[in-house]
Amino acid sequence: MECNEEVNSADKLRDATTALEPDARARTTGAIRADGTVSMVTLEEWHAAVSGFALTLAVPLDIRVHFETAKNLYLYAWFVYRFYPVAEQQALATLEFALRERLARKRADYRASMEHIREMEARGLSEMWFDDSAIELMLPPKNVLHS
Repeated sequence: MECNEEVNSADKLRDATTALEPDARARTTGAIRADGTVSMVTLEEWHAAVSGFALTLAVPLDIRVHFETAKNLYLYAWFVYRFYPVAEQQALATLEFALRERLARKRADYRASMEHIREMEARGLSEMWFDDSAIELMLPPKNVLHS
């Protein structure tokens, strides 16, 4: 099926002279000024708003880089409106990435802990850290009838 519709000019690749102008749809994003007037949000204001989102240095570097990519996409959406959903998708992908990394780390910590416990149990049994009375405590009493 052929479509003869033209791509809207706001969605087309811009030329070098208009590439750094705000997207026509960004012009509708307004800010209420101190004097009560409303005017278009400037790139500087947009940048200040986006740069306010930050991750601490405790977050692994690769996750912080992922997040900075989302922030850059969100900033550049001021120029290209269609970048907003891409920025949101990148932010959500960053969250998923961070959760996966955290879960993997927790699993590794758990596995290491369980392995350490097993090693300690094996060492304790082989070196007789436990005496027979400890083992007897785990067994049912001999005078209990089993049905």
